[in-house]
Amino acid sequence: MVPSLALDRKLVLVSNVIATIAHTEPDSSIAKYCAAVVREYHEDGCEENGKQMIVCTSLLETGHAGPDGNIPPLIRVFELHSEELHMKWLER
Repeated sequence: MVPSLALDRKLVLVSNVIATIAHTEPDSSIAKYCAAVVREYHEDGCEENGKQMIVCTSLLETGHAGPDGNIPPLIRVFELHSEELHMKWLER
């Protein structure tokens, strides 16, 4: 499908999805915040330089209703209130 799309490649880049990841948490109100989409990397030079980039938007997402709406839900639910705790959670 991608080759047949009429896109200005200077403005829009299609990044193919390799996999999606979902948490096994039985409580859907928690599990919905623990998901990821793994896409092909599209930034020039990344693979050539042996680098990888992982964007964890659930650690950054804000704007929810309530008194803690400025704190990402994943950080509230798993009490990840420091960069060190973020890294430990991601490694686990």
